[in-house]
Amino acid sequence: MEGLTLHGIEKPYQIHRFLYEYNGIQGSFYYMVGYDGRAEFSHTFLSMGIKPPQATIDKLYPAFRAVDDVLESQCGLMGLKAEIHEECFGVRCGGA
Repeated sequence: MEGLTLHGIEKPYQIHRFLYEYNGIQGSFYYMVGYDGRAEFSHTFLSMGIKPPQATIDKLYPAFRAVDDVLESQCGLMGLKAEIHEECFGVRCGGA
């Protein structure tokens, strides 16, 4: 189904969802790509509504930084890391 914008009908958002297990931590994330090529990344733990321990965030952060590196260097998303804006609720962004 297409999306209606102020300038007409556009192709729908593409959502790429991934489930993972890393260092004993289970979670999911997705990339949503809009008709204009703008992408949004969202990461969620499978236990909704529970604040994860900071130690868990510290374990995960290097893995997501590695994904950013690959997306930038091997997928042609040059400048990706410079455009990342983070929001962390109840935990410190950036890992250890």
